[in-house]
Amino acid sequence: MYLLHTTTRRLRAEAEAAGGTLPLQAAQARLLDLIPARGGRLTDLALAMRISKQGLGQLATSLAAGGYVEMLPDPGDNRAKIIRRTPIGDELKDAMRSAIANVEQRWRTEVGDERYATLLDALQQLAGTGREPSLPNKPGP
Repeated sequence: MYLLHTTTRRLRAEAEAAGGTLPLQAAQARLLDLIPARGGRLTDLALAMRISKQGLGQLATSLAAGGYVEMLPDPGDNRAKIIRRTPIGDELKDAMRSAIANVEQRWRTEVGDERYATLLDALQQLAGTGREPSLPNKPGP
């Protein structure tokens, strides 16, 4: 666990050094990255992140307060909400992805392509999915 924690801290530090300080906590950044381009339902995003709807609602509310997302009523279900990135949220998501891709490339170079691929395979297996969770193919508004 210590090694995973230390590696995650290194990833964040290197990504921030490349692109400036990340204004989000890890769970907020994960949610911002996971939101489909046209938006997604809070319930679907909670399922994909494997957290409660209430927990996701708190993350979404904090991202909305920062201007990174907007929460809208779902036109197909008055009880549901759609969360969609704002232009500022899109810019931050793109910057985060770019910074992380740069760090991953440096790590791939540092340990070699084969060892890096083995690391990714092992982490996906330990995460219990073998791949990223996917969202239903229901576009937002």
